[in-house]
Amino acid sequence: MRSADAMRLIYRTTHHLPEPAGAIALAALGQDLAMGVTAKGQRLCAVLSGGNMDTSMAAEVLSGRTPRP
Repeated sequence: MRSADAMRLIYRTTHHLPEPAGAIALAALGQDLAMGVTAKGQRLCAVLSGGNMDTSMAAEVLSGRTPRP
């Protein structure tokens, strides 16, 4: 999972829009789960942080694209 994918997932489920660096923890967790790492019976936590994003990047992410660094 890319950071932009994690940003969209967070927005859809919580209505919060983190900056790309703030979504990396969820992106990494999603990558682990996609690779078959199981979390059955465990509680998982991803820390959301950051707020350094301009409106053009937010618009690009919410439209389904992945911004270039």
